[in-house]
Amino acid sequence: MADEPNSNGDKPHLHLVPKDDPPPNSNGSGSDFWEQIDAERDRRDLEVAYDRWRDGDITAFNTAMWLVWRRSPEAIPRELLRMGEAVVAAAMSEEEKRARREYVAHKERWEMVVELRERHAELTQRGRIELERAEAALVMANKMQNVEERARLLRLLPMLKENATIDYGSTLEQARVMFAETLTRTGPKKVEPSTVRQSFDIIEGAGGPAATFETFLIERKRRDELRRRRGQPPLSEPEE
Repeated sequence: MADEPNSNGDKPHLHLVPKDDPPPNSNGSGSDFWEQIDAERDRRDLEVAYDRWRDGDITAFNTAMWLVWRRSPEAIPRELLRMGEAVVAAAMSEEEKRARREYVAHKERWEMVVELRERHAELTQRGRIELERAEAALVMANKMQNVEERARLLRLLPMLKENATIDYGSTLEQARVMFAETLTRTGPKKVEPSTVRQSFDIIEGAGGPAATFETFLIERKRRDELRRRRGQPPLSEPEE
């Protein structure tokens, strides 16, 4: 989703839950299918990185290096990748570094809200299926007089019942609330839904799935100008 590899050289893993099993190819295996998809995506990303570099975006150099490393780890030593990162970082102003951190934070939040909206029905159905399976297993445990299994399932049922009623993202607002709660549970501080909404809206304004760092800067400048006219402070960097 995000077009920038993270500091570890991998594309960010932003999914709250695992994806479904991959579709099988003609030989009955899904691995070749996803390998082809990954290769095509990396090829396109490399072309995009080249265009960005040609337009003056020096961070595209690191992107390209990591993309090559992903396909052929033996071709580029990780030490060389780290050296490239340091060189590119040294060429950036502190203002640009802050802006890029801000862009990545906004984009990752936008991506997770979109994923929750897209997968709401699937995640809701999964919770109901898990509850039904546990209830059926409990009936069987009672029938077989399996005391230990019955006790285990009785401890598990309250959580499964709660999971089966979770609203992952039936609406855009609910998806933002859900992700804000996830960030609060996993992070060092409370994150408000309004913070996630701000990230979502600015990336939407910058092009949504087609948003780039450059379009983000344009959209941020536009929003800051509107806020200035209203006597409001400029947008601040998203909370970590």
